[in-house]
Amino acid sequence: MGGSTLVNSETISVAVVVGQHSFDVPGFYELLRGISGIVFYPQTLDNFVADFGNAQHQYDVVVFYNYHQSVEEGVEAAVEALIERGQGIVVWHHGLVAFPRWSLWSDICGIADRTFTAHKVQRLRVEVASADHPIAAGLTGWELTDETYAMASAGEGGQILLTTDHPRSMSTLAWTRLCRGTRVFCYQSGHDRRVYRDRSFRTVLGRGVRWAARSLDR
Repeated sequence: MGGSTLVNSETISVAVVVGQHSFDVPGFYELLRGISGIVFYPQTLDNFVADFGNAQHQYDVVVFYNYHQSVEEGVEAAVEALIERGQGIVVWHHGLVAFPRWSLWSDICGIADRTFTAHKVQRLRVEVASADHPIAAGLTGWELTDETYAMASAGEGGQILLTTDHPRSMSTLAWTRLCRGTRVFCYQSGHDRRVYRDRSFRTVLGRGVRWAARSLDR
């Protein structure tokens, strides 16, 4: 597993891969700085793949918040290496609809057909589906405003944590999976500052990263 020398042993080190999709930069950095015990290293996909700092293997978790549509040279090898090393993977918001024709990415997400329609500024009710999972423990249903994706929901092979019955959204909002033994956390929510500042959303995202890093049970 990764992690180690980037930060002290009690702090989780996380690469955040971005690119090919605009986002609220100040709100995004405010969100990341507000999650304690985790150091985030935002970077473009090109920089992650090039790995000039020789840090790729040291991250405990890699968060994919990118929207690349094609699998460029080096990307497949980098993702395969993450899985082989057992580093945690988080696929977040538009990362779920990146690489639409890449079967490995569909396997990681647990959705075979990721064809989608986006709906901005939707008010939706979030329900807790697995209160016994450490990511969702102690949470109760809540409402948030976010962009939703009308698309197929996560299928078999994972544990569904959060759901919604919003007619313009996939029914599964957060879920966990294993990909060849590597922990994967998928989270549909997370478009802009309206949701970045939501307390329950922040709790789920932070716990999801910790779970992927194997610092939460199960």
